[in-house]
Amino acid sequence: MRWMAALLLLLSAAPASAETSPFLKPTDPVPGHPGLTWLDLVRQAVPSLAKTDDGDIEGSLKTPPPRHIGGASFEGDPPDPVTLGDIEVKHILAGGQKRMVVMADLGPDPDRVQSQTLLLLFDEGPKPKLLDVVDVGLDKDTVFDDPQHLSLGPGDDALVTVSEHDDADLAYDGRAVVFVRGDRFRLIADFYAITETNCGWRQDQTPRFTTRPDPGSPYLALDIAVTHKIVHLPDDDCGDPIPKAVTRTYEALYRWDAKLGRFTTTSTALKRLDKLNGMGP
Repeated sequence: MRWMAALLLLLSAAPASAETSPFLKPTDPVPGHPGLTWLDLVRQAVPSLAKTDDGDIEGSLKTPPPRHIGGASFEGDPPDPVTLGDIEVKHILAGGQKRMVVMADLGPDPDRVQSQTLLLLFDEGPKPKLLDVVDVGLDKDTVFDDPQHLSLGPGDDALVTVSEHDDADLAYDGRAVVFVRGDRFRLIADFYAITETNCGWRQDQTPRFTTRPDPGSPYLALDIAVTHKIVHLPDDDCGDPIPKAVTRTYEALYRWDAKLGRFTTTSTALKRLDKLNGMGP
């Protein structure tokens, strides 16, 4: 049984955490691309990035800065300088081609609520080439919404980003559903969901993403359903009225519109949800 003892010794010597962090450092090498770091790739979008005397990596965005995936209402003057932080990466299919998507955290924006977070699209060649870049910060602390990696068909994937903002007992999560067409990022939908804990009650809004066949379309249809639930908690001395317990679903089906060249929906459910959460008109 010496082999068993050796195996146990090996396991005990291994790192305790089997959960590897999704975050990469700018100076980490890019697997499969000798001599390249993630910083080298991000510099294709922000060439001025360089180490400071303090060890930070700072630079300035190009003028004009990258467009925002959420549209003009999210755009404005970016911070200067920006500071490169953690990096995430996803490998997807777009138009049947392998593509690499890099998310680069460029720090908070002192003049706007959202983070300055770029999504960069690269081909998968020996020397990855930048194809497109957008800003995806809807709120603070933007990351990929793991494990959301949605197939829109045999040759196309979609990604979900989430921007988190915690304020005492209230948390806002702004999500953007993004896909690639013609080697450019396109928005399918964006919306906010909240989690809130109060004296005597709690509300949760939990999104679910599913796809279904859409005959005649190059893409599957995407169904986004957010379950809004209010439950009562065993607290006695609340004083303030407690809302009724409720479970309600806000659901919207997005289908590809060939004439408009984008995904559309006839549902107003997610807009009503944003209005309920104080994030819409």
